[in-house]
Amino acid sequence: MLLVDKVVVVTGAESGIGRATAQACAEQGASLVVAGLDAGRLDEAAAAIEAAGASALAVPTDIASAEAVARLFDAALERFGHIDGVVANAGIIGARKAVVELTLEDWQQVLDVNLTGTFLTVMEAARVLVRQGQGGSIIATGSSTALRPVSGLLPYVASKGGVHALMQSLALELAPHRIRVNTLVPG
Repeated sequence: MLLVDKVVVVTGAESGIGRATAQACAEQGASLVVAGLDAGRLDEAAAAIEAAGASALAVPTDIASAEAVARLFDAALERFGHIDGVVANAGIIGARKAVVELTLEDWQQVLDVNLTGTFLTVMEAARVLVRQGQGGSIIATGSSTALRPVSGLLPYVASKGGVHALMQSLALELAPHRIRVNTLVPG
């Protein structure tokens, strides 16, 4: 029970890696704030966490919106009084197209969610954790494609490369505050 009395915010928690991460944190004793776009599936994830004996708060959130991300952290602090960690997991793959078929809209949609949304999430988390003065942990979900690109996913690969660089820089900035910053690369 490594996370007893800890509060963890997980984005993209309505399915997949995000939901499994939230469940794993709950099994280690954490209270969870689960965020994502699909309110129904998010409520199901929170109910499953609570059925297992942990506390959970579902907050529908579009991480590409600074206002929505601010509301997510406000809701977490209102409910639990503090946060200890954040897993910035929400992301999309986007259109699978050859580079000559990509549109600006294809590019922008993926960058808005994967890079800007991750930026908004980790920066809001950093502000809260620095203000609290107790250290903490910030994790973002990266991708092996940032290390070994694949064809047909240019916006996704670029966005995840940006996430890797963002987190490396953030780690340097937050180390003096005892805030650990890591990128999780599934697979």
